[in-house]
Amino acid sequence: MSPVSVGEPLCMENIGGGAAREQFDDALCAVLANIQDPNTKAEAVREVTLKVKFKPNEDRTESIIEINVAPKLAPAKPYPSRIFIGKSIGGQPEAHEVNANQSNLFPKQKENVTAFRKEEAAND
Repeated sequence: MSPVSVGEPLCMENIGGGAAREQFDDALCAVLANIQDPNTKAEAVREVTLKVKFKPNEDRTESIIEINVAPKLAPAKPYPSRIFIGKSIGGQPEAHEVNANQSNLFPKQKENVTAFRKEEAAND
């Protein structure tokens, strides 16, 4: 004969003291953030898996439960780039994202520009 249960019946809201619902909500937030991430493929399918395992005792009057919630997110999109491969002055292989053989079109220092001081500009 089965014992009479007392208290609130088990449901999604109270399983694991609310852990299943809390873990699901966290996974849902992770999925939504992943959908909004511009570094992921927009059309990729995301999912949340909720598993509840039950391991009853021999006389079937109680059970150990295990809750597992796992989000499956879209991976980051690959970032394409190009490298140029050559050798250092010492002869060791090395690579650069900028072609070392191409001259810089916009150097950081502009040698043909002279800065005026405020007094000189005011006297003109």
